Formats: sequence, C-alpha cells, structure tokens
Amino acid sequence: MDRAWDKVAGKDVDAEDLWQIEKVDRDRYECIDCRIPVWPASYQPENKVRPYFRRSKDHEAWCDVEGELALIKRAKTERLVDERGSFPGKMPNRLDLRNDATRTDPEGDLVEAGHRIHVRREGAGGTTGRSRHTTAASSIRRICRAYLNFPNNRDQPLSIDGLVGVTYAQVVRMLETQRIIRYDTQRLRYAELAWAKPASTEEFLEVPLSAGRRDKTGRVIEAYRVRVRWAGWSKRARTSFETDIEVSRTESIEAKRNERLERSWLFFIGRQDADDQTLFHVEDQRLICSLSAELLFPKLVAP
Repeated sequence: MDRAWDKVAGKDVDAEDLWQIEKVDRDRYECIDCRIPVWPASYQPENKVRPYFRRSKDHEAWCDVEGELALIKRAKTERLVDERGSFPGKMPNRLDLRNDATRTDPEGDLVEAGHRIHVRREGAGGTTGRSRHTTAASSIRRICRAYLNFPNNRDQPLSIDGLVGVTYAQVVRMLETQRIIRYDTQRLRYAELAWAKPASTEEFLEVPLSAGRRDKTGRVIEAYRVRVRWAGWSKRARTSFETDIEVSRTESIEAKRNERLERSWLFFIGRQDADDQTLFHVEDQRLICSLSAELLFPKLVAP
C-alpha cells in the first residue's frame, strides 16, 4: 500500500512521507478504508528502496483498497466508468497547500485540509468503517501518481491555482523531449530523470533530466535541469528529497537492466529561468516529486 491513515495527525499520508519523520511510530497507521492496522516498511533513507505500508491482516471484505488495486490494473488498458457513468477510482481534483484546521461541514462530514471523511456502515451487526475519499491533495505526489495510474481517465477534473487547464490532461504536461523552448504557460510539468546524479550545494540541489535538445543520433546534447532551492529546508527534508531522487534513479536503472518498461519521472511546478531556458526553479518540496512507472498514453490524449 502506498497510502495509509495517520491516526495521530488525523489525515491520510503517502508512504514517501515516512522519509521525513525522524522516529516512525509503527502503531499509528491504519487502512484508509477499513481501519485495520498497517505497518510502515522500508522507510529508512539508507534502505534505498521506496517505502510502503504492510497490512497486519486481511482487509475487510467490503474494503475499497483491494478493489482500487484491481482498478489500477484495469486502467492500463481501458477507460474506467462505473454503472452510473462516473469514474470509480480516486483522483484528487485540486491541490490545496493551506493548513486548514479540522472542521465539520454542513453535511456533517469531518473535513481536514480538504480531506472529506465519509462514514460507512456495513453488515447487520452495524460494523462501522470509514471510507476517506480525498478530493484535495496537499502535495503534487498524489496527483502525479493518479496521472500515471489512470492514463485513460485524464479527462478527470483537476484545478491548481495559477496553472493552465481544468483536467489532468491539460494541467499535467511533459517537457519537450527533442528541443529547448520558452514556455509561455504555467503547468505541472514532468520529464524522465537522467541517470547522472544531481549536483548539490548548501543552497540547492540541481536535478538533470533526460529531455532537451538532441543530435541526429538521439543523444541529449542540451538537457533541461530543475534547481531545487533548499537553503531553508530542514536537514531531514533535504535527506528525504535526496532519497526520493536516488531511489527513482536506482529504480530506472534496474528497470532498464531487466528490460522492464518502467521509467522514473520527475514532476514539478516551477519557474523557468529568465535567461537560461534549460533551467527551472522550485522552492517548495510539496511541488516536486519523483515516481517510477510505465508511462502510457491513450491514442487521443496528447502527452
């Protein structure tokens, strides 16, 4: 599982968030839907593998988590629509960076920082579970994972303040892979990570990408770069971000070596440098992440 409910913080978290915690409490997490305990695994930065949550026992029969895994598998080859004509999966529809306090909305549902908690009751005995359907993401990671997981449903709504577009396909766009250009619109952009290690200083980490101007042989001769200004970040935040990049690099190299189709991608919302078109600047850790997956495109949806 790549997500779990944090009982102490009262919100759902991504497994990669564990990299930022100094001392992980294995007993504070549970399934987002059926509330069985789940345990964090492989979360130490030195593990050099991506963290995840391991279930303590089988999920409840009505739990949506197992069903979501099946949906993701189906989504690779087909557009997902339920009997009502709606999308049956979970794709955040907006990015919310505010730290709103927990409150109760007029419908009586708990809401925290854009996360609505729906109460669900099952069985004749009144067994109660909670299905927490997140409509807002507090960082771009969940949005980017949904973009990769549901390629045929990228017409789903997505709104990010300051960015062009109202759907996943419009908001999330790939960098040019053959040339260097000046972008006149702001979007959530992405490109394949280069295998070269990032350059780091006390002021920034600069991540090279495998996209840009190429010669006749297809070799990148002028690459895009993303400079992450981390001077104000904590030591733990720097370490977690470096680990994110290093794990993705390793995953990409291993996939290539084993002839798998997965690649590692850097997603970011950044400012293109005024003088150097190859350079983008990012300052907020919530606006950059890396993920490994096979990138698929429906025939009628452009990258």
